Amino acid sequence: GWNPLANGGELAVLFCFIFLYIAARGGGRWSADRR
Repeated sequence: GWNPLANGGELAVLFCFIFLYIAARGGGRWSADRR
């Protein structure tokens, strides 16, 4: 099946979770709606 951890994708998964966490919190200074 689809398992990125099986082929060295640990960092990709980690960054994905970090991005989702930041997006869920509103981003703060990393917010995408900051112009």
